[in-house]
Amino acid sequence: MGLFAQRAKIFAKTLTARRLGRRTVVSATLLLTNRCNMKCAYCFVDQTRPRRELTEQEWLSLIDELARRGAQAVCLMGGEPLLVPFFGALVDRIRERGMLCEAVSNGLLVPREIDQIRKLDSLLISLDGAPKANDRYRCNAQGEGTYRQVIEAIETARAAGVPTRLNAVLTRESVADIEHLLDLADRHDLFVAFSPIGAFPRRDGMSADDFLPSDAATREAFVRLKTLKRMGRRVFNSLPALEYLRDYPAPYQQIILAGDPAAAGFSRDFCTFGRTLLYVDANGDFYPCPALFNSEWFRPKSIHDGFATAWEQLAARECVTCACPAVFDWNYVTSLRGLGHSLSTTWRQMQSRKTPRD
Repeated sequence: MGLFAQRAKIFAKTLTARRLGRRTVVSATLLLTNRCNMKCAYCFVDQTRPRRELTEQEWLSLIDELARRGAQAVCLMGGEPLLVPFFGALVDRIRERGMLCEAVSNGLLVPREIDQIRKLDSLLISLDGAPKANDRYRCNAQGEGTYRQVIEAIETARAAGVPTRLNAVLTRESVADIEHLLDLADRHDLFVAFSPIGAFPRRDGMSADDFLPSDAATREAFVRLKTLKRMGRRVFNSLPALEYLRDYPAPYQQIILAGDPAAAGFSRDFCTFGRTLLYVDANGDFYPCPALFNSEWFRPKSIHDGFATAWEQLAARECVTCACPAVFDWNYVTSLRGLGHSLSTTWRQMQSRKTPRD
């Protein structure tokens, strides 16, 4: 089944579940490891927590259970998922079970692992801006910048015909590099998804003031992105999502809980995370979304407690919404207009060229 048909099934099942008020697994993101070959200042993954990570067989069993429960898609991420020696075996199992398979990578190992990358339905690579802005916060384990390696990863994936998308985080430096990323997207015929910095673990010796842009600067970035989107630039976020982020009624790192004055206008079922989507941490804990990985109030259950128990615990979340762009866009998919936007973007992604434009 092609990428367009697979995503159409995902969107349709999400829409149906929303309209019928059902909680059903449509898509799962598996964080295969907390280990990473980069040290990004704002990453939500706390690499300092010592935990036993799931084995290959445990992940394979979980993939089989997701398929039995009717999941349509699985996304592999980390940490850096390509550090896991059994990455290819998991991709094979996901494809064998008829589910769409995507991965999120920092790109550094993509050239080396291109034979495994070719098996993916799509690849998401992280890049925040031009070399100066990107390399200030996205460094490898030796503290060196990674921009050139990420460009090589993009070129390698595109030459292999893998549908590719960029994920860009708006940092203090990179808010000025939106056009640079969109020019890069034009050259490689791909889309860029833009996100504000969300909740992240506080690390010793790290000051958020070093990389967090002001809320005003972030809002201005989403105003500019809306204009660029209307001009036909390759902004992955939908127009309504850009408006939602522009008008987010709280600081961008704040998760809005039920009862908060900022929650006015939002219902508990506004967010589809934990209702049709779930995240599984490297140790087997289930979360509705990455924003709650560092929450003080959400207490996850684990696959070791049983799938049903861990899945039901996701309904206990107290949050209403947050500044994650996917919150709005997955909600938008459950409208006919949003469904059309998502399918149109998928179609354009499928028609993209394999070689860069000079």
